[in-house]
Amino acid sequence: MILNAKGGGSAPSVAAATSPPPRGGDNATVGVRCPNHPLALELLREFGGAVACPSANVSGQAPPTTFEEAYANFGGKVPFAVNGGECAVGVESTVLDLTVEPPKVLRRGAITRRAIEKALGRRVDGRTIIGITGGTGAGKTTALRVLAEFGALIIDCDAVYHELLRSDTEMLGEIEARFPGVVTGGELNRQKLGGVVFADAEALRDLNAITHRYVDREVVRRTREFDGDIVAIDAIALFESELAARCDFTVCVTSPERTRVARIMARDGIDEQRARARIAAQKPDEFYRERCDAEIVNDFGAEEEFAAWCTEFFRNITAGD
Repeated sequence: MILNAKGGGSAPSVAAATSPPPRGGDNATVGVRCPNHPLALELLREFGGAVACPSANVSGQAPPTTFEEAYANFGGKVPFAVNGGECAVGVESTVLDLTVEPPKVLRRGAITRRAIEKALGRRVDGRTIIGITGGTGAGKTTALRVLAEFGALIIDCDAVYHELLRSDTEMLGEIEARFPGVVTGGELNRQKLGGVVFADAEALRDLNAITHRYVDREVVRRTREFDGDIVAIDAIALFESELAARCDFTVCVTSPERTRVARIMARDGIDEQRARARIAAQKPDEFYRERCDAEIVNDFGAEEEFAAWCTEFFRNITAGD
């Protein structure tokens, strides 16, 4: 929380040492946060005061979620380190400015704007991030098109993943280290990798752990660079990754199976058997329904009708209703 620093005491000197007042003038501000870890809380109680300290990551790098990652960042540069175990939430903290009216989210993190509004019982300024998920052929494309018409940044996580396979040498290096021989000349042999991971559930989990982390990092980068008010994250693995935790609101798009089969056949030029096989290979609607904040059921006869319904639905969400 960003608060106004009172005169006297240590707060103004802490604020002055960390950053100048963001709006100029003599009104210094100070950032205050409280950890949610028994060891950290016990240390603060024993100390009997506040501690001025940075986060355990190098500026610009992803926040570490384990002791090993944090120590690797600062190993040899600190006199000692305490192992507090793995982080319960693998995303950075939210920064909320309480010196302005209404309060404003300056950095998105583990606590969403929607959760803050519920706690405060009032409106909070900040970007709205909507997670969109659901099976193939349900109608996500139409819902995302409507959000784009609202000026939203649309982040297609499947497209992000394929872009990273072509451009992110660090991610390819981790994949090669875990699955030797699948990367040759800087290019991933997807057929060879598929032959390994689809026959071994543990191997597939390891691959997803690697790729989800890099996709998440790219989503964060694109979100921070965007100047608009709405971001839509399109991800089939919205809940298997950390991405759902970054969203104010999660929505699944579902549709009757017979309708999905017809759409997939027409869209991809395949027969009914293959279309049904694609649906069967994905999570059932119940998986998304149980986890999302809302479900959009696309049982409309025409795409234009569904688009009109989505327009009203997203207008209510972005207005805070």
